[in-house]
Amino acid sequence: MEHENPIEEVWRARNQISAECGHDVDRLFERLRAREKQHVDRVVEPPPAGATNETPAVLREEPPTYRPETDSQGTAAAKRDNPIEEVWRVRDQLSAEEGHDVHRLFERLRREERKYADRLVQPPPRHAKDGGTEHSSPA
Repeated sequence: MEHENPIEEVWRARNQISAECGHDVDRLFERLRAREKQHVDRVVEPPPAGATNETPAVLREEPPTYRPETDSQGTAAAKRDNPIEEVWRVRDQLSAEEGHDVHRLFERLRREERKYADRLVQPPPRHAKDGGTEHSSPA
């Protein structure tokens, strides 16, 4: 492991954990819940009972200021939203449409992949320097 790229170690661990769970999301979450019980002192507490639904589930840093492109005369182009905020809005909307259920979100993703299969890029699998471990997600 001398001078190893840290991301390769993350890929190796992810692939190992996924394989141990049979690449099954239900088993993966069971394993996660068991680990949470083992390490209660490391788990973040849920929001207090009186917390409103308007409280964000994820803390986010403020996105960088977005400066729209200007035309040749230096006039700002049509006002556009910050692209990062737009991604957050779309993500939150899709999650809400699926009831914030990870299984329904994955099924939706699979439907979309089938629907646009001809447009998806299939990159070649990445391999460790030792030529052994594949780092791409299971199909």
